[in-house]
Amino acid sequence: MPLTLPHKPRMVAVTIGVGDRSLRMAERAGESICRRTGLPVIVLRESIDGRHPSYTRLWLWDLIGDEWDAVLYFDADTYCCRPWDPTALELGPFHAVLDFASVQVDRECRAYGLDAARYFNAGVFVAARALRPVFELAQRIVASPDYRSPYWEQSALNAAVQRSGVELRLLPREYNAICRPGRVPENAVILHRAGNGRRRNSVLFERLIREVA
Repeated sequence: MPLTLPHKPRMVAVTIGVGDRSLRMAERAGESICRRTGLPVIVLRESIDGRHPSYTRLWLWDLIGDEWDAVLYFDADTYCCRPWDPTALELGPFHAVLDFASVQVDRECRAYGLDAARYFNAGVFVAARALRPVFELAQRIVASPDYRSPYWEQSALNAAVQRSGVELRLLPREYNAICRPGRVPENAVILHRAGNGRRRNSVLFERLIREVA
C-alpha cells in the first residue's frame, strides 16, 4: 500500500565520499543535485566496519538522522543535468533504473535467485524511510559468509527488494544514464560515469557535464 503523508515529503539527497578524490567527486555531484532538485545534500564520509565505501548506502538510515521521510541516493560519480522533482514520486515503491543486461548481471541473478528483469543499478534510487527494513535485510545478506559480488552491495540490495516483496518502480533510463559511448539518452537527467573508472566512460562523462554545467 502506498505511503501517504499529510505534507510534502521531507526528502534529502545522499551520496558517499570517502577519501579526498571521492569527496571532491561527491561534492561536485551534490552541488548539481542541490541546484537542479532543490534538495539538501548529505555526503557520508566514512566506511562501515572497514568495508568498501559502496556498502555505506545500506546503512544510510542510521547515518542521516530521523527528520527525513525519504532519500534520493546518488553515487559520487554522477551529475544532475536537468531540473527534477523527486518528491513528486509516489512513496512506497522503491524507485530505480534497470541495469544493463550483461553476462555478469546474469551470473549475479543466478547466484542469488534474482529476476534479471528487475535487477536495478543502485547508483541512483529513491526510497522512503518505511523501506528501512529492506536496507536492514540487505545488511544481513552482505554479512553472510557466502556473499561475494563484484558489484559490492548492489546484488544484496536487489535481493532484499525482491525477497521482501516491495514494489520496484522502474524509472526511465535518463534518471541513471550510464556513460557508455553511443548509449547515453539525449535527455539524460542524471549522468553516471560508472564503468569502474574506464577511461572511455570518464572522457565521455566529463565532456557531457561540461556541456551542461
